[in-house]
Amino acid sequence: MSTESEFRAAIASDTTIVLQNNITLTAAGSTSSKFTISGKTGLVIDGAGYTLGFSSSDSGNGRIFYIGSSSSVEMRDLRLENGYVYSTSNTVYGGAIYITGSSTLEMTSCALSGHKVATTVGFEFVVHESLAY
Repeated sequence: MSTESEFRAAIASDTTIVLQNNITLTAAGSTSSKFTISGKTGLVIDGAGYTLGFSSSDSGNGRIFYIGSSSSVEMRDLRLENGYVYSTSNTVYGGAIYITGSSTLEMTSCALSGHKVATTVGFEFVVHESLAY
């Protein structure tokens, strides 16, 4: 897997995805998700040490993943960068990943870096600079 479009197609296949290089994403929109994972129960994303993310932190990026509809996802050895969700409401979540209660996500040897959630209502920024799982 080496491009954004190949990655999107592989998600639909509910298979094991192995990155072959870093993938730089195009902006999804301030409150949107670049990739939606819905109803997948065997999806494995193996980053192979590569990065999936936006080139910089920008309020138009959106988040990287929305995981819903009772999905079960495993991520391994993957670095997610620069998700940025911005809204004028106070109900905006998940700079890198937004997962619904009916879904599960297992992360092993993964890193989250440079993600932000921002709103103009009630608080200015919630920033997650760097997390490792």
